[in-house]
Amino acid sequence: MDEMLSTDVGQSASVRAVSSERVGQVMKDLHITPQADLDAPTIGRIANQSNVDTVVSGSYAQLGDRIRIDAKIQDLKRGQSVTIKEEAAGDKEIFAAVDRLAGQIREICSYRKAC
Repeated sequence: MDEMLSTDVGQSASVRAVSSERVGQVMKDLHITPQADLDAPTIGRIANQSNVDTVVSGSYAQLGDRIRIDAKIQDLKRGQSVTIKEEAAGDKEIFAAVDRLAGQIREICSYRKAC
């Protein structure tokens, strides 16, 4: 799901997506395990090493037949964050939900000129 979202968001001229491989390498270089709790200072370290001012993180969960996706856009430069959510009514709607979420992220980043 992260690759779908990264590809979809990265189609915007105002957004530069960092590849999951690069984030993985940065985490490895900083000795942060994939299971680590990503608190604010840790996210700041990853962002600094990735040369970004804005971080998008999130999670998804299946609740019965529904799939809920939560994303948090953190503008580290301004110390602001926005949480957005999308739902899919099953596996068949997941692509549409990711597309809607990507659209929201692009809109927020375009408005803030900060992603």
